[in-house]
Parts: sequence; C-alpha cells; structure tokens
Amino acid sequence: MPTDSPSPAEEPPRTPLLAQAGSLFGAATLAALLGSVPAAVRVARDGGGVLRAWIGLAACALPALTVVVGFARSAREGARSILADDEAPLVTWAIAIWAMTSFLGLAAYGALLRAKTHHHGLAGVTFALGGLAIGGALALVARRLMHMARDADPFGRAALVISVVASLLCALLTVVVRVASVGDGALPSSTLIDAIAFVIAAGALSRQSFVRVASLAVGGIPLALGVLALGWALLSQEPALVEAIRVHAPLLARIAALMAGFAAAG
Repeated sequence: MPTDSPSPAEEPPRTPLLAQAGSLFGAATLAALLGSVPAAVRVARDGGGVLRAWIGLAACALPALTVVVGFARSAREGARSILADDEAPLVTWAIAIWAMTSFLGLAAYGALLRAKTHHHGLAGVTFALGGLAIGGALALVARRLMHMARDADPFGRAALVISVVASLLCALLTVVVRVASVGDGALPSSTLIDAIAFVIAAGALSRQSFVRVASLAVGGIPLALGVLALGWALLSQEPALVEAIRVHAPLLARIAALMAGFAAAG
C-alpha cells in the first residue's frame, strides 16, 4: 500500500521582478521627496517657490536614493537572517564589524601619529606595522562577538547585534563630522540636516512592506521618471534655482550643476 510522502514546505510567493523594480523606484522617489523638504524650504527663499525647489531637489537626490533604498532593503533582509540561526550571515556581520572597527582604529592611530611624529618615513612604517597589529586584534574581537551572537538566545542575539551596530554607526558619524569640520572647509549645518533627513526617509521607505504595495509596483517607475524629467527641466531653465541650491543646499549642489550642464549641452 503506497504511503504519502511528506510534501516539501511551500515557499512564500515571490514578487515579480518588474514589480520589485517599480516599488524600488517608487519608494526612492518618495524618499527623495520627503528628504528634500528641509532643503526646499531654505532654497525657496531665493529659488522662486517651494514647489520648484522641492521638485528640483528631489530630482537631484533621486539617483543616489535609489541605490541607498536598494541597499537598505538588502541590509534589512540580511539583518533578519543574522537574527536567525544561520552561520553565514553571522560571518558577514562579523566581517562588517571588523571593517568598521578597523577604520575607526586606524583613523585614531593615524591621528595620534600625525600629532606625535614629525618624520614622515618613520611614521609610515610605524603606521603600517601598527595597522597590522590593530587589524589582527580587532579580528579576534569580531570573531569573539560572532561566537557570542551565535551562542546567545534570540533576544540576546538581537540585543548584541543592534547595540554593536548602533554604537559603531554613532562612532563613524562622529569621526566623519570631526574630519569634515577641520580647517576652512567646515561642514555646513544645512548639509548635516539634509543628510539626516535623507537617511531617515530612505530608512523608512526601505521597509519590505513597500514591496507589496500595488500602487508603488505599478506607478513607481512612471513617478520616478516624471519627477526626474520635471526637475531636470526646472534646473535647466532656471539658473536662479541652481544658484539657490548651491548656496542653501550644498549637499546636492554638484548634482544640480551637473544636471543643468547636461541639459544645456544637449
């Protein structure tokens, strides 16, 4: 008498590639529009209206945010795998932790050598040898953290992963701000505000739930093309808008100038 064999577990339905692309471009466009609000308010003082400034800035931010939202979606999926009982994502997490801590360690070590050593050749050799020692020591630390995360219960693993990543991101942000504020080219406060606004918008719109939004899957690509085309037209026809972006939104000034230049050349 034949016996019924166990049926394999059904895989969750996969979103079609075109729908994934539509939701990606739609989410990136919404992130560009949301993140551009603070800059649009500033640029509108000299750029001829909030709506023009808003569309022009969103068009400038859209290409970069498309990449950022795509990577953020992948990172969310990777984080879910890390919190599960899977060895490969934990190894990837440990490598990322080692890379970030090595950057911070080498930056601090290089700053120390620059302040204490005046012989460039000796400083270079010392930095190379010290860098190898720092990298090796931090590799052992990352390996230990990986084993701690693997052996912990789900709640402890989540707490460890989130706390370590959050601490390193705060440290990296501090280093970037300190480096950017050194010398005559101090980082304008408006640049930090715009960067934070875009990061928050990209993080909010990178949730996997937006992949299943039918309106984004269908209208995402037309929406992105419309914002990009309209913003490009505004930047090419209104030099005052490009100048206002340069003054009040330096984070997007180069992109605005490039888009206006390409339009003029065409």
